[in-house]
Amino acid sequence: DNTLAVASKVSLSGVQVVASLAMGATVMQQSAAVVVSAATVASPVALTASGHGFSKGETVVVGGVTGGTWGTLLNGEHEIYDVVGDSIHLVGVDATAAEHGVVDLTGATVVAIARGVVVNMVV
Repeated sequence: DNTLAVASKVSLSGVQVVASLAMGATVMQQSAAVVVSAATVASPVALTASGHGFSKGETVVVGGVTGGTWGTLLNGEHEIYDVVGDSIHLVGVDATAAEHGVVDLTGATVVAIARGVVVNMVV
């Protein structure tokens, strides 16, 4: 069997996850979670996350956003379109629609994930 069992804690929920990886599988690495303190009503949307350290083109995962339809719009995986100071702009995320309602960022976080670590050998 060419699989590798991996156990890791998921930082957003603290739940222990065990996964089985096949040979040649891509593994994701993630940064520490950074608190999201603001979201703009713009296209593309900008999230303020002080001291984030993210770069244009990185993939990030946003979690914990609630209020109106903001959770559906923001929670999940996104590519960073641009970085300006503590703000990150997300590719293709348009937050200008009135029906989004009021955003609640209590507990909202963003983490960077990197792909490309490939399982080549199981020892």
